[in-house]
Amino acid sequence: MNKIALSVFFPDLVFFSASKLKTISLVLFILISYSSLSQNCGTIPAWNYSVVSTSGSNTTYEVNFTAQSTANGDKSISDLIIKCGTTTLNTNTTCRITPPSTSAPSSFSYQFTAATCASTLVLEYTRWTNDVCGGTGCFSGSAGSTSSSLPVTLTYFTVKSSQLLWQTAMELNNDRFEVERQLEGESEFTQIGEVIGAGNSNSLVDYSFSDESAVPAGNHCYRLKQVDFDGQYEYSEVQCVSLKGEKTASIYPNPFTNEIIIADYATEIDSEVEVTDLQGIVLIRASLDQEVKHISTAELAPGTYFVRVSGTVKKIVKY
Repeated sequence: MNKIALSVFFPDLVFFSASKLKTISLVLFILISYSSLSQNCGTIPAWNYSVVSTSGSNTTYEVNFTAQSTANGDKSISDLIIKCGTTTLNTNTTCRITPPSTSAPSSFSYQFTAATCASTLVLEYTRWTNDVCGGTGCFSGSAGSTSSSLPVTLTYFTVKSSQLLWQTAMELNNDRFEVERQLEGESEFTQIGEVIGAGNSNSLVDYSFSDESAVPAGNHCYRLKQVDFDGQYEYSEVQCVSLKGEKTASIYPNPFTNEIIIADYATEIDSEVEVTDLQGIVLIRASLDQEVKHISTAELAPGTYFVRVSGTVKKIVKY
């Protein structure tokens, strides 16, 4: 094909000067580099969260993650999404600038309050920019799921006489609570019982345990060992109570129907007896005004109750 034919099909090509060819090459190089850079945005290599506090059905979470950019210029990340399973709990659009080197990751942290999640949380990011936040978005992805470092959230744990009461607002893979006690003069805690956990829950759950063997005088200290299905565990705070070591009362029959009898108690003539439900709510209160006390329980529904007499707590069951 001669020069005339070329001018018909490619009129500008024939008359390109060397300077124009250099300009076109530079533009093509920039475009190719930008296209490559737009897909070379970095990663979130690690993240976790913890429960800061729980109120009702809401939980305040703290999210910690490490953003790591690739080379070739400053990077930044925004538009983070936290999901409970597939349900979005929080979207955070804060601009976070990461370093332009894969060897120097930056760590970030933020908090948010949302509905309590009983399953695992997932971190996603929908915009990683080539420049500072507000630049061209080039990547969407997921940093994966992770479990809370506090799988069980206790709203309270208290000890009344020898009865332990506690409540959870969230449980994640909770297998059981092991009840441990330390008597005055002892150097270590000893397991004295076990209460099965709810497994997974995002609502309030009440628990109780009665230490029927707690009769010696002195300080009795208790703690809960919360154990996950995988064997991991955490301890609660220690709660202590001082018992006077009075004589253990006789409470019978057990199981009972319409009446319980209390005898052999070593208290003053006007001491009281209380019958409570599993949550510690007093249903019956009566004065011990005679040597053997008969208490009517006809109005109680079938179930499990506690009787408290002068520091003694006993679990009883109505058929």
